[in-house]
Amino acid sequence: MLYYGNYLNLDNIINSCNPVTTIPDERLFITIHQVYELWFRQVIDELDNVMAIFNKEKIDDNNDDLVVSTRLLKRIIEIWKVLVAQITVLETMTPLDFLDFRQALNPASGFQSIQFKIIEAKLGLPTRYEPSHYKHTNPGGISNQDRQILDTVENQPSLRQLIVKWLERLDVIFQQEFAQYPKLWDLYNKQYAQMIASDSDKEVLINDFEQKICFTKNSSADFSNAAWRSTLLINVLRDYPLFRLPYEILTSLVELDEFIAIWRFRHLIMVMRMIGKRIGTGGHSKDYLEGTLTKNKFFSEFANVSSYIISRHALNEVLTNNQGFLNRFKVQF
Repeated sequence: MLYYGNYLNLDNIINSCNPVTTIPDERLFITIHQVYELWFRQVIDELDNVMAIFNKEKIDDNNDDLVVSTRLLKRIIEIWKVLVAQITVLETMTPLDFLDFRQALNPASGFQSIQFKIIEAKLGLPTRYEPSHYKHTNPGGISNQDRQILDTVENQPSLRQLIVKWLERLDVIFQQEFAQYPKLWDLYNKQYAQMIASDSDKEVLINDFEQKICFTKNSSADFSNAAWRSTLLINVLRDYPLFRLPYEILTSLVELDEFIAIWRFRHLIMVMRMIGKRIGTGGHSKDYLEGTLTKNKFFSEFANVSSYIISRHALNEVLTNNQGFLNRFKVQF
């Protein structure tokens, strides 16, 4: 007969907290980080499920592909909210309490969390703060075994790459189903230029926008012109049924980026509160944490696209001159 404690393997979980000192607060410190790792394990599972969907040749809106993906991404966001909240519990420990056992932790640190690094790799960073440093195997760094694991994950397609390919497939469909698709963007460009005509940085914005939606060349960056066009189209047409689920996907990725950044910020503040300007047990300073906060963003394009959104009134002007635009698309993406 199944028993609660056996089902949850509670003996092993509860007895896995083994402090290296006799300081009571060390148990809290261990528990918080063990719970983090359990949640990281769940996030990895959910990311794998989402990536399996976006790794398909076709993502079909007639079945539950986009619905399931949205639900799983929102679950990851809720998990990350819990991870942020846990920092508040850790902050009930004072700097003096932490110093009682901190020295015994050298050279271990959260920098060595291979599961968090796997999450970062699966999400896919286009650029990374100190890329050669985050996988170093010197004292305070990760083990050679974990480095090999991380190298393997990084050689596989990331969620970012899969999302970009999906957006590029959308752009192909849009062009196939609507011969006047480039003309639509010409009209959009004119409306955009009129909307920002009084902005002090209008020339920079217009040039940047034209570079992103250009049909005659493709960006050499990992976020292509086709991906930019689809991202912008999904955002401006989000109220139409065809685009609601894609918009939910993009919005969820923006929110995930946001909550990971909030978690990094709260962690940075907590570290400064606990040890000030001291170097961490793993040999890392607050400067490193600040660098990851400002640099390590996964889906910044989905937030930055708001720079190029026009008003509904201006959008209606574009669509009025392209009758039948929305009716030409298949629901299969």
